[in-house]
Amino acid sequence: MEIEQLRQELNHLLESIVERSDKLSGERKISPLEIDVVLSKVNKMQEKLVVLRYMLQTEEAVKQVKNNEKIEQDPLTQEITEEEVVKPTTVLKKPEQPSVVNQLEKKTTRKLADSFNLNDRYLYANELFNKDMNAFNGLITSIDNVSTLSEAQLLVAETKQVYNWDDENERVQEMVDLIERKFS
Repeated sequence: MEIEQLRQELNHLLESIVERSDKLSGERKISPLEIDVVLSKVNKMQEKLVVLRYMLQTEEAVKQVKNNEKIEQDPLTQEITEEEVVKPTTVLKKPEQPSVVNQLEKKTTRKLADSFNLNDRYLYANELFNKDMNAFNGLITSIDNVSTLSEAQLLVAETKQVYNWDDENERVQEMVDLIERKFS
């Protein structure tokens, strides 16, 4: 995809968002579906902007290499932490291919407890710990206090036996993935 084509797509998306936003203004009631459509377009635009930024940075780096210039660290190329990623407040259908946001979420976490928002905590506690929030928090705290992946895996294995977890369960797989990322 060329940069100019990507810019045209961004302009089209922006016009579409503005047009949809103009329709939302006024006296009539706004449906959640209309808001979801605008959020979806904003998310697409965000992903395309990240791709555009990458393409422009790559183009600039190639020019610098051709001119034998020293490549300086650009603040835009620094790692983005999970706290800096804006996550949508409504549930939208996940894209078929991994998006930039999904790739950013794959970054390692320093503290496992920071990986769960309040809704996640209730979801995991209800589904995996028989609605026992203290048990969930205890496991997460214990994992945050160990220093190796093997110690964390041992804690998870013990918990799997106590609560009879199915390894095919989506929450179990997500939990294991988060724990592995913490130690990678």
